[in-house]
Amino acid sequence: MKVNQDMLKLRYTSRVVQEVQRRLNISEREAEYRLQNTAYNKLMDSDPEFVMHYPARVWVDKLFKVEFAHNH
Repeated sequence: MKVNQDMLKLRYTSRVVQEVQRRLNISEREAEYRLQNTAYNKLMDSDPEFVMHYPARVWVDKLFKVEFAHNH
């Protein structure tokens, strides 16, 4: 069961990374790096079921409003 949740988390985070990458027009590696110290990442570690309850774009929108706001 744990492996299954880890796979779900990876797939979900991959969607978030792709959307960040697309919106900022940066590499996948850079997008992953940008996510490392965000509230999204901490929440995904502590409560993945809560995070994955929402569509990935919800978190991406939040990231851009809060975490990445200074980049715009």
